[in-house]
Amino acid sequence: MIPVMYAGNDKMFDGILISALSTIKHNKCPFHVYILTMEYEDFSPFNEAQRAYIEKVYQSVNKESKVFIIDVKEHFMNSLANTANAKTDYTPFTFLRLFTDKFDLPDKVLYLDADTVVNGDLSELYNTDLSGYEYGAVLDYYGKYFMGYHYINAGVMLLNLPEIRKTGLFEKAVKLCSEKRLFLPDQTAIHRLTTNKRILPRKFNEQKDYNSPDTVIQHFTKTILWLPYFHTRNIKPWNTALVKEFLTEKYNDILDEYELKKQEFEENNMTNNDKITVFYACDDAYIPYLAVSLHSLIKNSDKNKKYEIVVLQNEISQENQNIILEYQTDNVTIKFKDVSDRLKNIADKLSLRDYYSLSIYFRIFIPEMFPKIDKAVYIDCDTVVLSDIAKLYNTNLEGNLVAATTDMVVISDDTFVDYVENAVGVDSPKKYFNSGVLVMNLALMREEDLLGNFTYLLNTYEFETVAPDQDYLNVICKNRVKYISKSWNKMSIDPTNPDDINLVHYNMYFKPWFYDDVLYNEYFWEYAKDTPFYELLRLQLETFDDEGKKANEEANKFLRQTAKRITESPNNFNKILFAKEAVV
Repeated sequence: MIPVMYAGNDKMFDGILISALSTIKHNKCPFHVYILTMEYEDFSPFNEAQRAYIEKVYQSVNKESKVFIIDVKEHFMNSLANTANAKTDYTPFTFLRLFTDKFDLPDKVLYLDADTVVNGDLSELYNTDLSGYEYGAVLDYYGKYFMGYHYINAGVMLLNLPEIRKTGLFEKAVKLCSEKRLFLPDQTAIHRLTTNKRILPRKFNEQKDYNSPDTVIQHFTKTILWLPYFHTRNIKPWNTALVKEFLTEKYNDILDEYELKKQEFEENNMTNNDKITVFYACDDAYIPYLAVSLHSLIKNSDKNKKYEIVVLQNEISQENQNIILEYQTDNVTIKFKDVSDRLKNIADKLSLRDYYSLSIYFRIFIPEMFPKIDKAVYIDCDTVVLSDIAKLYNTNLEGNLVAATTDMVVISDDTFVDYVENAVGVDSPKKYFNSGVLVMNLALMREEDLLGNFTYLLNTYEFETVAPDQDYLNVICKNRVKYISKSWNKMSIDPTNPDDINLVHYNMYFKPWFYDDVLYNEYFWEYAKDTPFYELLRLQLETFDDEGKKANEEANKFLRQTAKRITESPNNFNKILFAKEAVV
């Protein structure tokens, strides 16, 4: 049996999962895995569901393997919580290994950072003789040049706990970290206070060469790059596309398996008891606007809450996905979900117009695609969020399928008023909701088979629509809507109550990247300037010429003509569906 130890919060699940998968690929012996964790400020501990899943991974190879969680909060709070080093760029969880001597663990334990990948048999490393040594470790690749030749990397350490207790190494390191601000504090403290260490071969903590055939443990550390300018690159194993593109294809099998396992874990354990889930639907063309909306949402989120952003997509480039993933924070996670398989059977039946893409239909698939989520917020990409989205999420749905706002574009135009009443079949234009901002009762949508109803209507009738997905949702959710304040879907044609805005929606053709006089455009540019797309967006505004404006005017005119024609047609929702309803 080999004892292995990690330290981290729940965000380290990805790394520990990859490390576990790589370990069992090369090692068939049993492992006892100890995960040091704690709840601290905005950080959540490694949780039971994560522990159980990691144990399942290990036991898939050896049934005797076990995974344990060790809560280190009391020790950390008593000695390091309010010190200068706890506020450095490195999370406080890097200190947790310094409390290993406080727990009843095997005498010899292999500590691994969560950004390590095992590439060989660990028995040679574990069986290293540590008699008289506090630990065995590999020299730090850069540190040996800048911090002294014997400066070690603490990301892989074979610990001799009886010797550590005897010399008081970790107790001294904790004391030093509590009293003096240090660079790489825990690692530097260990280096300075070590009495006797064993330097291990580089293959046990390879920090530079990603294709060495001798590597037993690969450590994904920062790399210094000199060209085209001096900078660092910090790619972690869970940045799978970046690993494959920039570092190596050596671990492709492990990373591919990780992605499948991660998806399995999320699908089996995803609940919204402890996080706010927000969905976007996007394609490559709308990535710049997604970036602005997402940045505004995160900027105004409550740092004490947890948010999960899910971007429904098909064929968004990996480069654009990587840009969006950079917006993740300690309390906001982002993931992309491909809906291509959902579209392929009905794509030929889905109608579109002018600038719309198939992404407008993605929201309809949410209830069935995410069976563990009972409630979520959906937001269009052409929005800016000015308040904590959790406030919208917490709307009491009161047994309705959705919470939404009246579509102000409809109310402002007599042609559209006539359309929603006499074509869509909504009793009043004030009841016709805009589907760009929704609180979705996913549990009830599944129970009442929203997707099945949509598919049925699609396959049974050939209704023309003005707002394709929105019209269908208004039909299916008729009389099951909780109407909320317009402040949560403030459209850029509505000048009323300008001081009461939680979310701006640049609906229809009124886009700030096309026109410089769009209402509330200042909010868009406030957040756009902090995105990598700012120059592109400004260029769009500057180059949107009279021809483009004329095209929008013609499209708007055509839309009204279409609405009028559908209203007069005998084949529309109201005359076919709701006429039957009236007869019944």
